[in-house]
Amino acid sequence: MKILKAFNLKNAIYHNQSEGNILLVINRILGLLEDGNWLDFKVVAKKSELTESEAGAILDFLTKFRFIELDEERRRVKVTSPVLRFLQKIRQIER
Repeated sequence: MKILKAFNLKNAIYHNQSEGNILLVINRILGLLEDGNWLDFKVVAKKSELTESEAGAILDFLTKFRFIELDEERRRVKVTSPVLRFLQKIRQIER
């Protein structure tokens, strides 16, 4: 619960989620965005198997810490350039 508390996610996400599950969801979301393109907010929620409220809480967290850019007007998100480069490096190492 330390991570959830530290990042203010504890109350924002349904209580059945464990800390490990939250990290898996964050990983899944970043995986959806690793092509660097904008992705509709609803698509992120659906593919992450989250409600829009749950997805919103995690996306707010990722935005706050500059992992992603959030276009509120068009309700879409994309990974920031530094995070995109980081994800690409990880994929290179994994090969």
